[in-house]
Amino acid sequence: KLENIGNFVRAITEYGLKPHDIFEANDLFENMNHTQVQSTLIALAGMVRS
Repeated sequence: KLENIGNFVRAITEYGLKPHDIFEANDLFENMNHTQVQSTLIALAGMVRS
């Protein structure tokens, strides 16, 4: 599970999402910092739309 989250984080980094917009893998894995996880998904959605 943590490996999959890490793969996702690497992929969105390569896609071009800025590091300050990306949550840490442990934030999601340990069910913490939901605000940052949500912010990452919103930032990614904004990139996909443009």
